[in-house]
Parts: sequence; C-alpha cells; structure tokens
Amino acid sequence: MQEPFSWMANPASGAAVFGHGRLKLMLIALATMFLGYLVTSTFNPVDQYDVASYRGDYDFTSSSVLEGPNVYPGAQHAPGRSSKTEQLGDRVKAYHVEDGVANQPVRRPSIKGALKDLHHAVSNKVSYWKTWDPELDLDAELEANATAVYNATAASQTAGPSSSPLKSEEVLEPEADQWGHKTRVGKCTIVLYGSSIYERTVKTHTLHNKLHGYPLHVLRQSIMDDVWSKPAYILSLLLRELAKPQEERLEWLLWVDADTIMLNPYVPLEIFLPPSPQFDDIHLLVTNDWNGLNNGVFPIRVNQWAVELLSAIISSRYYKPDQDLTFRDQSAMDALLKDKKFAAHTVEAPQRWFNAYQGEHNETLAPYQVRRGDFLVHFAGVINRDERILFWLDRAEQHLPDWEMEVQHTSYPAEVKDFWNQKAGERAAKQGEVAEARRKANELLTQTDSRMSEYQDRLVQSDATFIHDREAALRKVLEQQGDALDTTSVESEMGMLEQSLKPLRDVIETANKVLMKEAHDAIFAAEKDVIGQDASSIPEVAAVEEKATSLKSLVVQPDWKKADLNALIEAVKQARTSLQQKLQEKDAQDQKLQAAKAKADEERKKQEEQKAKFGDT
Repeated sequence: MQEPFSWMANPASGAAVFGHGRLKLMLIALATMFLGYLVTSTFNPVDQYDVASYRGDYDFTSSSVLEGPNVYPGAQHAPGRSSKTEQLGDRVKAYHVEDGVANQPVRRPSIKGALKDLHHAVSNKVSYWKTWDPELDLDAELEANATAVYNATAASQTAGPSSSPLKSEEVLEPEADQWGHKTRVGKCTIVLYGSSIYERTVKTHTLHNKLHGYPLHVLRQSIMDDVWSKPAYILSLLLRELAKPQEERLEWLLWVDADTIMLNPYVPLEIFLPPSPQFDDIHLLVTNDWNGLNNGVFPIRVNQWAVELLSAIISSRYYKPDQDLTFRDQSAMDALLKDKKFAAHTVEAPQRWFNAYQGEHNETLAPYQVRRGDFLVHFAGVINRDERILFWLDRAEQHLPDWEMEVQHTSYPAEVKDFWNQKAGERAAKQGEVAEARRKANELLTQTDSRMSEYQDRLVQSDATFIHDREAALRKVLEQQGDALDTTSVESEMGMLEQSLKPLRDVIETANKVLMKEAHDAIFAAEKDVIGQDASSIPEVAAVEEKATSLKSLVVQPDWKKADLNALIEAVKQARTSLQQKLQEKDAQDQKLQAAKAKADEERKKQEEQKAKFGDT
C-alpha cells in the first residue's frame, strides 16, 4: 500500500489540533466549494447575443415595435415558479433600504448565506444572475391587492352578477414624509384584473414610489373602447388635479405602460424634467423609436395645455375619420405633436432615459437599449412579450447592486446636464434667428409704408390694395410671441410682399428718373452761374459751388433717398437765387457807378468847354 503524503500523515504527539497538514486540507476544501459555486453559477443564463444582427419583428397589436433574437439565450431556462412563488412581489434587501423603508428581518448566519454574499461581491465579474430569494418580505399593500384580485376574479367567474364589484381604480399613496415634504410628481397606468404578469410588473414600481413619495394611480377597468382608455384616463387625472388648490395638486404625471419594469428605483423622475425657470414652457417629454413616437412612457405637466392635448387625442378619430391611425392613440398623438401649438412646448428626450428597450452588454448596446443602472425597460411590440417580461422580472426582483445604484453613480446626471445645455444653446440660436427675422420684416414694413405714403397716389387701386393685404398678412405672422415665431412663415410672407411691391418699384423708378433729371439740371445751372465769377469777392458763389458739389455726390450714390435729393436740389436752387440776387445788385450798383461817372465826365467836359470859351475871350 502506498504511503500517504507526509502532510496528510497523523500529527506527532503533542502537535497542535490544527497542524499544517489539516489546515491545508481545510483550505483546499473551502477553495473547492467556492470554485464549485462559481462553476455552477455559470450555468445560469448568459445574456449574450449578436446585436449587429438585431432586426426586430413587427407586432400590429402593440403601440410600437421591438423584438430581439427569436430565442434569447437562457430565456427558456428561466426558473419555474410555483403558485406560492408567484404570490411573491417586490422584495427589498436590507442593504438597499433607505429612510422610510422598513428593514428586513435578520437571518441567521449560514454557509449558504456566506457563499451568496461572496457571490454578490464578485457578481460584476462572474455573472449577472442571482438565485430567487423567497425569504425577503413583500410590499403588504400590493401583496394584499394581488391576492384580492385573484380571489375576486375567481369569485366573479362563479358567483355571477350578484358578486360584489371590484375597484375600478386604485391610488397607491406612499407613506407621508417625516418632514412633511410633498412630491410634485405622480404616476399612472392601466392594469386590468386577471393579468398576473402585469400585477408583478406594477409591483416593481413599489420601492421607487416609496423612496421618492410618488403616488401611483392604477385604472383597473376599461373606460373606452380599444386602447383609448389610456388618453381618457390621463385626461381624467389631469382634470382631477387641476380641480385641487394650487398648493395641493401634482405638477407632473408620468404615464407608464403596464409592460414596463422598474430596474433602478434610486433614479428620481425629477432628474429628467425640464430645468426651471428656463424651460418652464416645456410641458411634455417624448421619445421616438424607428416607427416615430412611442408613448409607452412619458411625463406631462399638469396644466391646461395638457388637457387640450389629451382632449384632441381622444377626439381625433371622430373629427378626422380619414386620418391614418396605424398605432391608434399613439398615431393621433404623434400627428398632433407636429402642430405648432403643441410642438412648441414638447421636447424629444433620449429614448434610453425613461423608455429604454431590452439590452444586455454595454459594449454592444444600441442607443435605445437599457444599460445597468438605467431607469426601466419597456417591452414595446415584443412578440414573445410574456416570456421576455418574466425573464426581466426575475432579474429585477433580485435587486442586483449592479442594476440598482444611486443616481449619482449612473450616467444620468452628466447626460441630463449636457442634454439641457444643448437645448439651451439651440434655444439661444433659435432666439437669434427669430430676432433677425423679426428685424428684417419690420424694416421691410417700415420701408413699404414710407414709399406708399409718397407714391400710393400714382398706383393703380388694385395694386395698392394687394400691397396692403400682404402687409397685413406679414404683421399677422409677427404677432406670434417669443420663440413661437415661425421664421419660415416670416420669410414666406416677406417674399410675397416683395413680389407685390413690383408696381410700386416701377412707379418709384419712373419718378426717380424725373427727379434725377431735375438734379442734373440744377447742377448744370449752378455751374453756369458760377462761371467767371470771383468767389473771393462774392460769397454767394462759394455757397452755390458747395451745394452743387453735395448734390453731385448724392446723385452718384446707389441708395440715395428722395427726400435728401429733393433737399439738395432745393438748396442748390436757393443758393443760385441768392447768387443771382447778388449779381443783380452788383450789376445795378455798377450801372449807377457808370452813370455817375458818365455824368461826371459830362460835367467835366462842359466845364472844360466853358473854360476854353471864356479863356479865348
């Protein structure tokens, strides 16, 4: 028989209870157990697939489209759930509990618990999956409701019309904040009775609502046909809130489709909302996918604008029966948001913020796919929806730390800041464009009014009327306040006004020719007047030369004004008149001097003749 290894041999007498051999054996056993645990964990679902080949299948029954590969690896291996297990809902671990959330009962230490804690510490490196833990407590209110729903549904099927009616709506109010703080945001959704999967999806919002104080409004029965209960219910909540005093009403409502699962309850809804006061005019955030608008999740401000939008959505199919509503209420909403009235107060947010679709690995994710630490996941248009929802429910209900993390450790703060800074820059650029368009339009209107006041009497009446109509249309567009001014409409109306001014320009051109001829005549006359005149002895000559020079300079300018040209022509005329008067006075004076000289010469001649006559005698 082969001798045992020396380190496995019995210790010598007097050796310590834990000798080197036994200690090594214990370490090997522990390492083997740990490696075995890690190896078995790898048999859990590995969430890998080729995103490059991600195409998607179409589901006409849903409000949108999304479907990953035909078979997600591991989806078919999702752990089975007994009827007892299905009653388990939202579970919150003690290390995830914050103020206002009760701590979980303390469990006795065990090897299993130690191994699970160790696996939790290395889960980021090893696996994304954790074993279902039924020992954690449930939210009492939702658990009781789920049981009541099941029992009431069963009873209604057997007892008939005489059974007591179920609640048509539930409002799950969070516990009051110890500081008296009241949230300004509420949630709303529709979960019809008898849907066990959606009872579980709505439970994933429990911790989120409790941590942030959000009330959750759940409609339990249809109030309109098809999917139109959704906009009708949101409208009813809006009206209900607006009927409250200002200090008591909610400021925002977040609609969430029932096929959404909360993944990170530590992300507050407020982080996505438009910053105040710079964006107080934004009342709705929406997200788009490859089909256009997806209204599975969106926050909307509680105000009159929202009431008008939801009212228009509900009435679209009646007032526009020929409108193509492929996705029913969603298509109606999409069409209305293209209207200037609603588009001006709506912002498209990144889809991944609060309406992300399925995704797995950060290295290969598309921009619309969910990442660890993200808010929620939405199963819009997924054909094998129940299978995928159960897959993600099992994940969400484990409250894994690599999915649930404080908001400051997510990418949201930086993304949101950059997004709204970009929107602020776009808004500033838009304001600059609007200001420039308004300036040009007002300048054109002022110029047109000035020209019409001078030349309207020379226009045909129909041409003058058409110009006034186009001016009125442009002023109507300019009545839009602030950024709401449509610069495209302004440019269009300015172009039509410019076209209407052609008859006026022809009249002005003809008048300008006459005026230009008058200017040239004034210049030639002035030059003729000063020829041969001594400017040093006659100041009026210098004045005529100065005015004539100014008139010459204005005439050669391409953008001279009629008033300026008329003024200079008149100035040249007045200077010429002054010069002519001066020259006439000079001529009269010269004539007097000449007459006096002639008379003096005649007198002198007579004296000389008399002197000569008397001298001879």
